[in-house]
Amino acid sequence: MIQSRWNELQSKAIKQDRWNNREADRQAEKAFLEEHKGPGKFSGKYGPQPTQTGLVWRMPWGCWLEYNDDLLLLEARNAATKEFSED
Repeated sequence: MIQSRWNELQSKAIKQDRWNNREADRQAEKAFLEEHKGPGKFSGKYGPQPTQTGLVWRMPWGCWLEYNDDLLLLEARNAATKEFSED
C-alpha cells in the first residue's frame, strides 16, 4: 500500500514537472516574440519601406508593319519613319 502511494506520488510529481517546463517554455516564447515584435520582423514583412516618389511607366516605342508586297512595305516604312522623326 505504501509502495503504490509512493509510485502514484512520484508519477504526479513527474507530470507536474513536465507541465511546468512546458508552461515556462510557452512564457519564454511569448516574451521573446513580444520583445522582437513578432515573427514578421524576421520574415521581412514589417521592415522600413522606401517611399515611392512617383511611378515610372515604361512603354515600347515603334510600330509593326506587315505587308506582302515589298514596295508597299517600303512606302509604309518611309511614311512611318517620317511621322515618328517629326516628334
